[in-house]
Amino acid sequence: MECNTKVYTLFSELHSLTMNESKFLIYGHDEHKQMNDCLAYIAETAEDAVARCIELHPNFNIHYVSIDDSEVDVVKVQSLR
Repeated sequence: MECNTKVYTLFSELHSLTMNESKFLIYGHDEHKQMNDCLAYIAETAEDAVARCIELHPNFNIHYVSIDDSEVDVVKVQSLR
């Protein structure tokens, strides 16, 4: 299943990111938009991520949740000269 990941975070959540938090991918179907989707949340637990998803997207029917433990891409700054 292809995943168009949408990350929903507030600045305060991003600012307080700790090593105890993980990126959770929540797969499901949006009844309002009539489409399958994958939403991503940074949270301490899967339960916290699901609760946030339900709060923000009440029409999203969750099929399953997984943890994205992939390595973070590091972008190196390069001179334009």
